[in-house]
Amino acid sequence: MIFAEVSQSHGIAEKYHGDVGIENDPAVLFCENFEQDSLEKIAEKWDSVSNDEGKVIFLSKDIPPDSSGKQSLQMAATLGQNTGGHLYTRLEKPVDQLYARFYVKFVEDAE
Repeated sequence: MIFAEVSQSHGIAEKYHGDVGIENDPAVLFCENFEQDSLEKIAEKWDSVSNDEGKVIFLSKDIPPDSSGKQSLQMAATLGQNTGGHLYTRLEKPVDQLYARFYVKFVEDAE
């Protein structure tokens, strides 16, 4: 998940194969790669984490093709049991325009 203040001709990621090092670019305001070894360490970076009784957010080995990462974050919402979870943070400075990139994968039977 990447939030950047400026857009470049082909996107800021063009300079960072597999996003390696992108978090150090001065235009990047927030970057999360979910590569920590525990959910507790990932949660330290966020202002609010909702993980209903620890049952909806998991670290997963399911990653996008060509990813430089080893894991992703899985959020599950189970109909009739919970509404899933969330990660929330505030940026350190106000911006007029923001570009965000993240990948989402839904299970085939998602309702």
